[in-house]
Amino acid sequence: MFYDLVLLDSGYEINDRKSNVDIYVRNGDLWEQTDNDTDDVGHGGAVMNLAIEGIDNVRAAVFKSFTDVVMSNIDNIVSALEYVYNNIECRYIQMSFGVRAYSQPLYEILSKLYNEKNVLIIAAFDNCGAMSFPAALDFVIGVSGNPYIKDKNTLIACDTGLIDIYARNGKQLVAAKSSNGRRVEEGNSFATSHVTNKLLRSGRNFANKDEAMLFFDSRYKGPAKTERCSVNGTRAVLYPLNKEMYSLVNYADSLTVDLVGVYDIKYSGNLGRELNSFSGKKSFTVKNIDRCGWDSFDTMILGHQRELSYILGYDSKKKMLDLCLEHGKNVFCYDRFLAEEYEPEFRKRSLAFVCADNFRRTPREGRLYQIQTPILCVLGTNKKQGKFTLQMQIKRILESKGIDLAVLGTEPNAELMGCAETLVIGYDADLGSKTGDEIIESFNEKIHLLDKKDHDLILVGGQSGFFPHLMYNTGHININQIAFLYGIMPDGVILSFSCEDEPEYIKKSIAAIEALSKGKVIMLALYAFRTEYDYVINSSKVRLTEEEISEIKKKMADEIGLPVVVSGDFAEDDRIFDTIIEYYCK
Repeated sequence: MFYDLVLLDSGYEINDRKSNVDIYVRNGDLWEQTDNDTDDVGHGGAVMNLAIEGIDNVRAAVFKSFTDVVMSNIDNIVSALEYVYNNIECRYIQMSFGVRAYSQPLYEILSKLYNEKNVLIIAAFDNCGAMSFPAALDFVIGVSGNPYIKDKNTLIACDTGLIDIYARNGKQLVAAKSSNGRRVEEGNSFATSHVTNKLLRSGRNFANKDEAMLFFDSRYKGPAKTERCSVNGTRAVLYPLNKEMYSLVNYADSLTVDLVGVYDIKYSGNLGRELNSFSGKKSFTVKNIDRCGWDSFDTMILGHQRELSYILGYDSKKKMLDLCLEHGKNVFCYDRFLAEEYEPEFRKRSLAFVCADNFRRTPREGRLYQIQTPILCVLGTNKKQGKFTLQMQIKRILESKGIDLAVLGTEPNAELMGCAETLVIGYDADLGSKTGDEIIESFNEKIHLLDKKDHDLILVGGQSGFFPHLMYNTGHININQIAFLYGIMPDGVILSFSCEDEPEYIKKSIAAIEALSKGKVIMLALYAFRTEYDYVINSSKVRLTEEEISEIKKKMADEIGLPVVVSGDFAEDDRIFDTIIEYYCK
Protein backbone atom coordinates (compact mmCIF):
# COMPACT_ATOMS: atom_id res chain seq x y z
CA MET A 1 0.00 0.00 0.00
CA PHE A 2 1.30 3.49 -0.89
CA TYR A 3 0.29 6.75 0.83
CA ASP A 4 1.45 10.29 0.27
CA LEU A 5 0.86 10.99 3.96
CA VAL A 6 0.55 8.88 7.08
CA LEU A 7 -0.78 10.67 10.16
CA LEU A 8 -0.45 9.32 13.69
CA ASP A 9 -3.18 10.94 15.75
CA SER A 10 -6.43 10.42 17.65
CA GLY A 11 -8.37 8.95 14.74
CA TYR A 12 -10.67 10.23 11.98
CA GLU A 13 -14.47 10.40 12.19
CA ILE A 14 -16.20 8.32 9.51
CA ASN A 15 -18.50 11.19 8.58
CA ASP A 16 -15.58 13.53 8.12
CA ARG A 17 -13.47 11.05 6.21
CA LYS A 18 -12.60 11.85 2.66
CA SER A 19 -12.68 8.95 0.21
CA ASN A 20 -8.90 9.01 -0.16
CA VAL A 21 -8.16 8.73 3.60
CA ASP A 22 -7.91 5.28 5.19
CA ILE A 23 -8.23 4.61 8.93
CA TYR A 24 -6.15 2.10 10.93
CA VAL A 25 -6.91 0.99 14.48
CA ARG A 26 -5.03 -1.33 16.82
CA ASN A 27 -6.55 -4.69 17.64
CA GLY A 28 -4.33 -6.37 20.22
CA ASP A 29 -0.85 -6.48 18.70
CA LEU A 30 -2.14 -5.95 15.16
CA TRP A 31 -3.15 -2.87 13.17
CA GLU A 32 -6.21 -3.22 10.97
CA GLN A 33 -7.84 -0.99 8.38
CA THR A 34 -11.44 -0.13 9.26
CA ASP A 35 -14.42 1.60 7.70
CA ASN A 36 -16.05 2.42 11.00
CA ASP A 37 -14.20 4.42 13.65
CA THR A 38 -14.68 7.44 15.88
CA ASP A 39 -12.40 10.24 16.92
CA ASP A 40 -13.35 10.97 20.53
CA VAL A 41 -10.83 13.81 20.75
CA GLY A 42 -11.52 15.37 17.36
CA HIS A 43 -7.85 16.25 16.99
CA GLY A 44 -6.99 13.83 14.19
CA GLY A 45 -9.75 14.99 11.85
CA ALA A 46 -8.83 18.66 12.26
CA VAL A 47 -5.12 18.01 11.74
CA MET A 48 -5.61 15.76 8.70
CA ASN A 49 -8.03 18.09 6.95
CA LEU A 50 -5.64 21.02 7.33
CA ALA A 51 -2.76 18.92 5.99
CA ILE A 52 -4.56 17.89 2.79
CA GLU A 53 -6.71 21.02 2.37
CA GLY A 54 -6.98 22.15 -1.26
CA ILE A 55 -5.02 19.20 -2.67
CA ASP A 56 -6.56 16.66 -5.01
CA ASN A 57 -5.54 13.05 -5.45
CA VAL A 58 -3.69 12.72 -2.14
CA ARG A 59 -3.67 9.24 -0.68
CA ALA A 60 -3.52 9.42 3.13
CA ALA A 61 -3.92 7.23 6.19
CA VAL A 62 -4.65 7.95 9.84
CA PHE A 63 -3.37 5.60 12.56
CA LYS A 64 -5.38 5.95 15.75
CA SER A 65 -2.39 5.92 18.10
CA PHE A 66 -3.78 7.76 21.12
CA THR A 67 -7.13 8.71 22.64
CA ASP A 68 -6.02 11.61 24.85
CA VAL A 69 -4.22 14.51 23.20
CA VAL A 70 -2.24 15.31 26.35
CA MET A 71 -1.26 11.71 27.14
CA SER A 72 0.37 10.12 24.11
CA ASN A 73 0.88 6.37 24.45
CA ILE A 74 4.47 5.62 23.42
CA ASP A 75 3.74 1.92 22.97
CA ASN A 76 0.95 2.61 20.47
CA ILE A 77 3.08 5.16 18.64
CA VAL A 78 6.05 2.81 18.22
CA SER A 79 3.75 -0.07 17.26
CA ALA A 80 2.07 2.04 14.55
CA LEU A 81 5.42 3.16 13.15
CA GLU A 82 6.68 -0.43 13.05
CA TYR A 83 3.57 -1.42 11.12
CA VAL A 84 4.19 1.38 8.62
CA TYR A 85 7.84 0.32 8.27
CA ASN A 86 6.91 -3.30 7.59
CA ASN A 87 3.75 -2.90 5.50
CA ILE A 88 3.41 0.55 3.94
CA GLU A 89 5.25 2.81 1.52
CA CYS A 90 4.79 6.53 2.08
CA ARG A 91 6.38 9.93 1.46
CA TYR A 92 5.60 11.73 4.71
CA ILE A 93 4.70 10.87 8.28
CA GLN A 94 3.14 13.61 10.38
CA MET A 95 3.08 13.44 14.18
CA SER A 96 1.23 16.43 15.61
CA PHE A 97 2.16 15.52 19.16
CA GLY A 98 5.22 14.44 21.09
CA VAL A 99 6.57 12.90 24.26
CA ARG A 100 8.69 14.88 26.69
CA ALA A 101 11.01 12.05 27.69
CA TYR A 102 13.54 10.74 25.18
CA SER A 103 12.59 7.27 23.92
CA GLN A 104 15.20 5.03 22.33
CA PRO A 105 12.59 2.72 20.67
CA LEU A 106 10.92 5.78 19.12
CA TYR A 107 14.27 7.06 17.86
CA GLU A 108 15.22 3.69 16.38
CA ILE A 109 12.03 3.09 14.37
CA LEU A 110 11.92 6.67 13.06
CA SER A 111 15.59 6.44 12.11
CA LYS A 112 14.87 3.28 10.12
CA LEU A 113 11.94 4.91 8.33
CA TYR A 114 14.04 7.96 7.46
CA ASN A 115 17.32 6.27 6.53
CA GLU A 116 16.09 3.02 5.00
CA LYS A 117 12.77 4.02 3.40
CA ASN A 118 13.43 7.74 2.72
CA VAL A 119 10.34 8.83 4.64
CA LEU A 120 10.31 12.46 5.81
CA ILE A 121 8.94 12.94 9.32
CA ILE A 122 7.22 16.20 10.33
CA ALA A 123 6.47 16.65 14.05
CA ALA A 124 5.07 19.30 16.37
CA PHE A 125 6.90 20.68 19.38
CA ASP A 126 5.24 20.72 22.78
CA ASN A 127 2.70 23.54 23.24
CA CYS A 128 3.86 24.23 26.80
CA GLY A 129 7.41 25.06 25.74
CA ALA A 130 8.96 21.78 26.90
CA MET A 131 11.48 19.80 24.90
CA SER A 132 9.61 17.07 23.04
CA PHE A 133 10.28 14.13 20.75
CA PRO A 134 10.35 13.30 17.92
CA ALA A 135 10.38 16.99 16.93
CA ALA A 136 13.78 17.50 18.59
CA LEU A 137 15.50 14.70 16.63
CA ASP A 138 17.97 16.05 14.10
CA PHE A 139 16.49 14.18 11.10
CA VAL A 140 12.90 15.21 11.88
CA ILE A 141 11.38 18.48 10.64
CA GLY A 142 10.42 20.04 13.97
CA VAL A 143 7.65 22.64 13.84
CA SER A 144 6.61 25.29 16.32
CA GLY A 145 4.19 28.16 16.17
CA ASN A 146 5.04 31.84 15.98
CA PRO A 147 2.50 34.35 17.36
CA TYR A 148 3.47 36.91 14.71
CA ILE A 149 2.52 34.61 11.84
CA LYS A 150 -1.14 35.31 11.04
CA ASP A 151 -1.34 33.66 7.61
CA LYS A 152 -1.38 29.89 7.12
CA ASN A 153 0.63 30.34 3.92
CA THR A 154 3.51 32.06 5.73
CA LEU A 155 6.37 29.93 7.03
CA ILE A 156 9.72 30.82 8.53
CA ALA A 157 12.38 28.20 7.85
CA CYS A 158 15.53 28.11 9.97
CA ASP A 159 18.93 26.66 9.10
CA THR A 160 20.20 26.70 12.69
CA GLY A 161 18.78 26.09 16.12
CA LEU A 162 16.45 23.41 17.37
CA ILE A 163 13.24 24.41 15.60
CA ASP A 164 13.27 23.92 11.83
CA ILE A 165 10.12 25.75 10.77
CA TYR A 166 7.78 28.25 12.37
CA ALA A 167 4.16 28.40 11.19
CA ARG A 168 0.80 29.76 12.25
CA ASN A 169 -0.37 28.22 15.52
CA GLY A 170 -2.72 30.95 16.72
CA LYS A 171 -6.49 30.72 16.78
CA GLN A 172 -7.84 29.40 13.48
CA LEU A 173 -10.85 27.54 12.13
CA VAL A 174 -10.43 23.77 11.94
CA ALA A 175 -12.77 20.90 11.24
CA ALA A 176 -14.94 19.91 14.20
CA LYS A 177 -16.02 16.37 15.02
CA SER A 178 -18.46 14.81 12.61
CA SER A 179 -21.30 17.06 11.39
CA ASN A 180 -20.43 19.79 13.88
CA GLY A 181 -19.03 22.18 11.30
CA ARG A 182 -15.87 24.05 12.25
CA ARG A 183 -14.42 25.32 15.49
CA VAL A 184 -11.64 27.65 16.63
CA GLU A 185 -8.44 25.94 17.84
CA GLU A 186 -4.79 26.81 18.36
CA GLY A 187 -1.53 24.97 18.89
CA ASN A 188 1.58 23.57 17.23
CA SER A 189 -0.40 20.60 15.88
CA PHE A 190 -2.05 22.86 13.35
CA ALA A 191 1.17 24.70 12.56
CA THR A 192 2.61 21.29 11.63
CA SER A 193 -0.26 20.61 9.23
CA HIS A 194 0.49 23.87 7.40
CA VAL A 195 4.06 22.65 6.83
CA THR A 196 2.89 19.26 5.62
CA ASN A 197 0.40 20.93 3.31
CA LYS A 198 3.18 22.90 1.59
CA LEU A 199 5.26 19.75 1.13
CA LEU A 200 2.33 17.89 -0.40
CA ARG A 201 1.50 20.82 -2.68
CA SER A 202 5.07 20.82 -4.00
CA GLY A 203 4.48 17.41 -5.59
CA ARG A 204 8.17 16.62 -5.06
CA ASN A 205 9.94 13.60 -3.64
CA PHE A 206 12.61 14.91 -1.30
CA ALA A 207 15.62 12.68 -0.75
CA ASN A 208 16.22 13.85 2.82
CA LYS A 209 15.49 16.56 5.36
CA ASP A 210 18.19 18.92 4.05
CA GLU A 211 16.71 18.85 0.58
CA ALA A 212 13.24 19.50 1.98
CA MET A 213 14.50 22.44 4.04
CA LEU A 214 15.97 24.04 0.93
CA PHE A 215 12.45 24.04 -0.47
CA PHE A 216 11.30 26.53 2.15
CA ASP A 217 12.35 30.14 1.83
CA SER A 218 14.73 30.97 4.66
CA ARG A 219 13.89 34.17 6.55
CA TYR A 220 16.97 34.26 8.75
CA LYS A 221 20.18 32.36 9.21
CA GLY A 222 21.91 31.40 12.42
CA PRO A 223 25.62 30.98 13.08
CA ALA A 224 27.38 28.21 11.21
CA LYS A 225 27.86 25.03 13.16
CA THR A 226 31.47 24.24 14.05
CA GLU A 227 32.99 20.89 14.81
CA ARG A 228 35.03 20.66 17.96
CA CYS A 229 38.58 19.32 17.61
CA SER A 230 39.97 16.62 19.85
CA VAL A 231 43.38 15.92 21.32
CA ASN A 232 42.54 12.50 22.75
CA GLY A 233 45.31 9.92 22.62
CA THR A 234 48.12 12.35 21.90
CA ARG A 235 51.48 12.71 23.67
CA ALA A 236 50.96 15.74 25.85
CA VAL A 237 52.80 17.96 28.31
CA LEU A 238 51.30 20.43 30.77
CA TYR A 239 52.23 23.98 31.71
CA PRO A 240 52.27 25.60 34.25
CA LEU A 241 52.07 23.40 37.35
CA ASN A 242 49.30 25.21 39.22
CA LYS A 243 46.44 23.91 41.37
CA GLU A 244 44.24 22.79 38.50
CA MET A 245 47.03 20.69 36.97
CA TYR A 246 47.64 18.32 39.90
CA SER A 247 44.62 16.17 39.04
CA LEU A 248 46.23 15.37 35.68
CA VAL A 249 49.37 14.20 37.45
CA ASN A 250 47.45 12.27 40.12
CA TYR A 251 45.43 10.39 37.51
CA ALA A 252 48.08 10.35 34.78
CA ASP A 253 47.62 6.65 34.01
CA SER A 254 43.90 7.03 33.26
CA LEU A 255 43.82 10.19 31.13
CA THR A 256 42.49 10.40 27.58
CA VAL A 257 45.96 11.67 26.55
CA ASP A 258 49.41 10.21 27.16
CA LEU A 259 50.97 12.65 29.62
CA VAL A 260 54.73 12.66 29.04
CA GLY A 261 55.98 15.85 30.69
CA VAL A 262 55.38 18.57 33.30
CA TYR A 263 56.75 22.11 32.86
CA ASP A 264 56.84 25.26 34.98
CA ILE A 265 58.74 28.56 35.17
CA LYS A 266 62.12 28.75 36.90
CA TYR A 267 60.77 31.08 39.61
CA SER A 268 58.07 28.65 40.77
CA GLY A 269 60.17 26.59 43.17
CA ASN A 270 58.84 23.46 41.46
CA LEU A 271 61.73 22.66 39.13
CA GLY A 272 63.25 19.29 39.86
CA ARG A 273 60.31 18.08 41.97
CA GLU A 274 59.38 14.42 41.56
CA LEU A 275 55.65 13.87 41.05
CA ASN A 276 53.82 10.53 41.04
CA SER A 277 50.36 9.42 40.03
CA PHE A 278 48.08 7.96 42.72
CA SER A 279 48.67 4.46 41.34
CA GLY A 280 52.43 4.95 41.32
CA LYS A 281 52.61 3.78 37.71
CA LYS A 282 53.68 7.16 36.33
CA SER A 283 56.25 9.67 37.59
CA PHE A 284 57.45 13.04 36.34
CA THR A 285 60.26 15.47 37.04
CA VAL A 286 59.17 19.11 36.75
CA LYS A 287 61.20 20.80 33.99
CA ASN A 288 61.99 24.38 33.02
CA ILE A 289 59.67 25.67 30.29
CA ASP A 290 62.53 27.78 28.93
CA ARG A 291 64.25 24.50 27.99
CA CYS A 292 61.18 22.81 26.58
CA GLY A 293 61.82 19.65 24.58
CA TRP A 294 59.51 20.44 21.69
CA ASP A 295 60.24 17.20 19.84
CA SER A 296 59.03 15.00 22.72
CA PHE A 297 55.30 15.74 22.43
CA ASP A 298 52.59 16.87 19.99
CA THR A 299 50.11 18.61 22.34
CA MET A 300 50.58 21.23 25.05
CA ILE A 301 48.00 21.52 27.83
CA LEU A 302 47.91 25.18 28.84
CA GLY A 303 46.48 25.92 32.27
CA HIS A 304 45.23 29.24 33.61
CA GLN A 305 47.93 31.90 33.32
CA ARG A 306 46.26 35.17 34.22
CA GLU A 307 47.99 35.48 37.60
CA LEU A 308 51.26 34.13 36.22
CA SER A 309 51.25 36.83 33.55
CA TYR A 310 50.92 39.50 36.25
CA ILE A 311 53.98 38.10 38.00
CA LEU A 312 56.08 37.78 34.83
CA GLY A 313 55.08 41.17 33.45
CA TYR A 314 54.04 39.82 30.04
CA ASP A 315 51.25 37.68 28.57
CA SER A 316 52.51 34.19 29.30
CA LYS A 317 49.71 32.43 27.45
CA LYS A 318 50.19 34.49 24.31
CA LYS A 319 53.89 33.65 24.30
CA MET A 320 53.17 29.92 24.63
CA LEU A 321 50.54 29.98 21.87
CA ASP A 322 53.04 31.65 19.53
CA LEU A 323 55.64 29.01 20.38
CA CYS A 324 53.14 26.19 19.80
CA LEU A 325 52.33 27.63 16.36
CA GLU A 326 56.04 27.96 15.58
CA HIS A 327 56.72 24.34 16.56
CA GLY A 328 53.49 22.90 15.09
CA LYS A 329 51.91 21.71 18.34
CA ASN A 330 48.25 21.14 19.20
CA VAL A 331 46.86 23.03 22.18
CA PHE A 332 44.34 22.21 24.90
CA CYS A 333 43.44 25.39 26.84
CA TYR A 334 41.84 25.62 30.26
CA ASP A 335 40.12 28.90 29.34
CA ARG A 336 39.08 30.89 26.27
CA PHE A 337 41.40 33.86 26.72
CA LEU A 338 42.88 34.69 23.25
CA ALA A 339 40.77 31.93 21.64
CA GLU A 340 39.11 34.20 19.07
CA GLU A 341 42.52 35.45 17.94
CA TYR A 342 44.38 32.13 17.82
CA GLU A 343 41.76 29.51 16.88
CA PRO A 344 41.78 30.50 13.16
CA GLU A 345 45.59 30.49 13.11
CA PHE A 346 45.77 26.94 14.44
CA ARG A 347 43.06 25.83 12.02
CA LYS A 348 45.06 27.23 9.07
CA ARG A 349 47.95 24.96 10.08
CA SER A 350 45.65 21.93 10.61
CA LEU A 351 46.42 21.98 14.32
CA ALA A 352 43.88 21.31 17.07
CA PHE A 353 42.93 24.24 19.28
CA VAL A 354 40.62 22.95 22.01
CA CYS A 355 39.15 25.05 24.80
CA ALA A 356 37.55 23.29 27.74
CA ASP A 357 35.25 26.24 28.29
CA ASN A 358 32.55 25.59 25.71
CA PHE A 359 29.09 27.12 26.14
CA ARG A 360 28.09 26.79 22.50
CA ARG A 361 24.58 25.41 22.39
CA THR A 362 21.66 24.96 20.04
CA PRO A 363 19.11 27.79 20.41
CA ARG A 364 15.87 26.19 21.60
CA GLU A 365 13.67 28.90 23.12
CA GLY A 366 14.12 27.69 26.67
CA ARG A 367 12.83 24.16 26.02
CA LEU A 368 14.28 21.79 28.62
CA TYR A 369 14.89 18.09 28.20
CA GLN A 370 13.18 15.88 30.77
CA ILE A 371 15.87 13.61 32.22
CA GLN A 372 15.20 10.00 33.18
CA THR A 373 18.63 8.79 34.33
CA PRO A 374 19.36 9.36 38.07
CA ILE A 375 21.84 12.18 38.72
CA LEU A 376 24.39 12.46 41.54
CA CYS A 377 26.18 15.77 42.09
CA VAL A 378 29.26 16.75 44.11
CA LEU A 379 28.99 20.28 45.54
CA GLY A 380 30.94 22.27 48.10
CA THR A 381 30.59 24.94 50.75
CA ASN A 382 33.72 26.78 49.61
CA LYS A 383 36.56 26.92 47.09
CA LYS A 384 39.64 24.69 47.06
CA GLN A 385 38.05 21.72 48.83
CA GLY A 386 39.15 18.92 46.51
CA LYS A 387 35.69 18.56 44.96
CA PHE A 388 37.05 17.38 41.63
CA THR A 389 39.34 14.89 43.37
CA LEU A 390 36.28 13.60 45.23
CA GLN A 391 34.36 13.34 41.97
CA MET A 392 37.17 11.30 40.42
CA GLN A 393 37.25 9.11 43.53
CA ILE A 394 33.52 8.41 43.16
CA LYS A 395 34.04 7.74 39.44
CA ARG A 396 36.74 5.18 40.23
CA ILE A 397 34.66 3.50 42.94
CA LEU A 398 31.47 3.16 40.93
CA GLU A 399 33.16 2.02 37.72
CA SER A 400 35.16 -0.60 39.65
CA LYS A 401 31.85 -1.98 40.95
CA GLY A 402 30.42 -2.35 37.46
CA ILE A 403 28.15 0.72 37.51
CA ASP A 404 27.54 2.09 33.99
CA LEU A 405 28.49 5.66 34.84
CA ALA A 406 28.57 8.83 32.75
CA VAL A 407 30.39 11.89 34.09
CA LEU A 408 29.82 15.59 33.38
CA GLY A 409 32.73 17.69 34.62
CA THR A 410 32.83 21.42 35.31
CA GLU A 411 36.61 21.69 35.62
CA PRO A 412 38.71 22.52 32.54
CA ASN A 413 40.65 19.26 32.75
CA ALA A 414 37.50 17.09 32.93
CA GLU A 415 37.71 15.98 29.29
CA LEU A 416 41.30 14.84 29.78
CA MET A 417 40.21 12.92 32.89
CA GLY A 418 37.79 10.78 30.91
CA CYS A 419 34.57 12.69 31.62
CA ALA A 420 32.05 12.09 28.86
CA GLU A 421 30.99 15.77 28.73
CA THR A 422 32.51 19.03 29.97
CA LEU A 423 31.09 22.46 30.69
CA VAL A 424 33.35 24.74 32.72
CA ILE A 425 31.95 27.03 35.41
CA GLY A 426 34.92 27.38 37.75
CA TYR A 427 37.93 29.69 37.76
CA ASP A 428 38.24 31.92 34.66
CA ALA A 429 35.24 30.27 32.98
CA ASP A 430 33.70 32.29 30.17
CA LEU A 431 30.50 33.20 32.02
CA GLY A 432 30.59 36.98 31.87
CA SER A 433 28.31 37.21 28.85
CA LYS A 434 26.07 34.26 29.78
CA THR A 435 22.57 34.73 31.16
CA GLY A 436 21.04 32.38 33.69
CA ASP A 437 18.82 30.94 30.96
CA GLU A 438 21.86 30.14 28.81
CA ILE A 439 23.61 28.37 31.69
CA ILE A 440 20.49 26.34 32.52
CA GLU A 441 19.95 25.34 28.88
CA SER A 442 23.62 24.47 28.37
CA PHE A 443 23.79 22.11 31.34
CA ASN A 444 20.38 20.63 30.54
CA GLU A 445 21.59 19.87 27.02
CA LYS A 446 24.79 18.22 28.28
CA ILE A 447 22.81 16.07 30.71
CA HIS A 448 20.45 15.06 27.89
CA LEU A 449 23.37 13.86 25.75
CA LEU A 450 24.28 11.48 28.57
CA ASP A 451 20.69 10.60 29.46
CA LYS A 452 19.80 9.25 26.03
CA LYS A 453 22.67 6.72 26.22
CA ASP A 454 20.82 4.87 28.99
CA HIS A 455 23.52 4.84 31.70
CA ASP A 456 22.85 3.62 35.24
CA LEU A 457 23.85 6.94 36.80
CA ILE A 458 25.10 10.39 35.78
CA LEU A 459 27.75 11.98 38.01
CA VAL A 460 28.19 15.75 37.90
CA GLY A 461 30.91 17.80 39.54
CA GLY A 462 29.75 21.23 40.62
CA GLN A 463 31.26 24.21 42.36
CA SER A 464 30.52 25.99 45.63
CA GLY A 465 28.65 28.96 47.05
CA PHE A 466 24.94 28.13 46.98
CA PHE A 467 24.52 29.91 50.29
CA PRO A 468 26.82 32.96 50.64
CA HIS A 469 29.16 33.27 53.62
CA LEU A 470 28.97 37.07 53.34
CA MET A 471 26.64 39.61 51.74
CA TYR A 472 28.85 42.69 51.52
CA ASN A 473 29.41 42.57 47.78
CA THR A 474 27.83 40.95 44.73
CA GLY A 475 31.09 39.03 44.39
CA HIS A 476 30.07 37.09 47.50
CA ILE A 477 26.95 35.80 45.71
CA ASN A 478 27.67 33.07 43.17
CA ILE A 479 24.43 33.36 41.23
CA ASN A 480 25.74 31.16 38.40
CA GLN A 481 25.67 28.18 40.75
CA ILE A 482 21.92 28.57 41.10
CA ALA A 483 21.52 28.40 37.32
CA PHE A 484 23.87 25.40 37.28
CA LEU A 485 21.72 23.59 39.84
CA TYR A 486 18.54 24.23 37.84
CA GLY A 487 20.33 22.99 34.73
CA ILE A 488 21.21 19.59 36.19
CA MET A 489 18.45 19.04 38.80
CA PRO A 490 20.29 16.34 40.77
CA ASP A 491 18.48 13.54 42.58
CA GLY A 492 21.25 13.27 45.17
CA VAL A 493 24.08 15.51 46.37
CA ILE A 494 27.35 14.85 48.19
CA LEU A 495 28.40 18.07 49.93
CA SER A 496 32.07 18.78 50.51
CA PHE A 497 32.96 20.91 53.55
CA SER A 498 36.04 22.19 55.38
CA CYS A 499 37.08 22.10 59.03
CA GLU A 500 36.37 25.86 59.20
CA ASP A 501 32.65 25.34 58.38
CA GLU A 502 30.25 25.49 61.31
CA PRO A 503 27.30 23.06 61.51
CA GLU A 504 24.79 25.92 61.19
CA TYR A 505 26.30 27.06 57.91
CA ILE A 506 26.30 23.51 56.55
CA LYS A 507 22.64 23.12 57.57
CA LYS A 508 21.75 26.33 55.71
CA SER A 509 23.69 25.15 52.65
CA ILE A 510 21.81 21.84 52.68
CA ALA A 511 18.50 23.64 53.02
CA ALA A 512 19.35 25.94 50.09
CA ILE A 513 20.41 23.04 47.84
CA GLU A 514 17.34 20.94 48.66
CA ALA A 515 15.01 23.89 48.21
CA LEU A 516 16.41 24.69 44.79
CA SER A 517 16.51 21.13 43.45
CA LYS A 518 14.38 18.02 43.59
CA GLY A 519 17.03 15.93 45.33
CA LYS A 520 18.51 15.41 48.78
CA VAL A 521 21.97 15.84 50.26
CA ILE A 522 22.90 12.24 51.06
CA MET A 523 26.44 12.52 52.43
CA LEU A 524 29.04 14.99 53.70
CA ALA A 525 32.68 14.80 52.60
CA LEU A 526 35.33 16.40 54.81
CA TYR A 527 38.25 18.11 53.07
CA ALA A 528 40.85 17.11 55.66
CA PHE A 529 43.17 20.12 55.33
CA ARG A 530 43.34 23.53 56.94
CA THR A 531 44.87 26.62 55.37
CA GLU A 532 47.69 28.24 57.34
CA TYR A 533 49.09 31.70 56.63
CA ASP A 534 52.47 33.19 57.54
CA TYR A 535 52.91 36.75 58.75
CA VAL A 536 53.05 38.08 55.15
CA ILE A 537 50.78 36.61 52.42
CA ASN A 538 51.95 33.04 51.88
CA SER A 539 49.63 30.16 52.67
CA SER A 540 49.92 26.40 52.83
CA LYS A 541 47.66 23.40 53.24
CA VAL A 542 48.22 21.30 56.37
CA ARG A 543 46.48 17.96 56.82
CA LEU A 544 44.37 17.53 59.92
CA THR A 545 45.45 14.99 62.48
CA GLU A 546 43.55 11.72 62.75
CA GLU A 547 42.20 12.91 66.12
CA GLU A 548 40.89 16.14 64.54
CA ILE A 549 39.34 14.25 61.65
CA SER A 550 37.57 11.82 63.99
CA GLU A 551 36.25 14.66 66.16
CA ILE A 552 34.88 16.63 63.17
CA LYS A 553 33.26 13.57 61.62
CA LYS A 554 31.47 12.70 64.88
CA LYS A 555 30.36 16.29 65.48
CA MET A 556 28.88 16.69 61.99
CA ALA A 557 27.24 13.27 62.00
CA ASP A 558 25.62 13.96 65.37
CA GLU A 559 24.43 17.51 64.59
CA ILE A 560 23.40 17.06 60.94
CA GLY A 561 22.46 13.40 60.83
CA LEU A 562 24.21 12.46 57.58
CA PRO A 563 27.05 10.03 56.87
CA VAL A 564 30.44 11.79 56.91
CA VAL A 565 33.46 10.58 54.93
CA VAL A 566 36.92 11.98 54.27
CA SER A 567 37.39 13.18 50.71
CA GLY A 568 40.18 11.40 48.84
CA ASP A 569 40.67 8.72 51.51
CA PHE A 570 40.67 5.32 49.83
CA ALA A 571 39.67 3.72 53.14
CA GLU A 572 36.28 5.40 52.70
CA ASP A 573 35.56 3.73 49.35
CA ASP A 574 33.17 1.09 50.68
CA ARG A 575 31.17 3.54 52.76
CA ILE A 576 30.86 5.95 49.82
CA PHE A 577 29.65 3.15 47.55
CA ASP A 578 27.20 1.72 50.10
CA THR A 579 25.67 5.15 50.82
CA ILE A 580 25.17 5.92 47.13
CA ILE A 581 23.68 2.52 46.32
CA GLU A 582 21.39 2.56 49.36
CA TYR A 583 20.00 5.97 48.37
CA TYR A 584 19.45 5.26 44.67
CA CYS A 585 18.17 1.71 45.09
CA LYS A 586 15.75 2.25 47.96
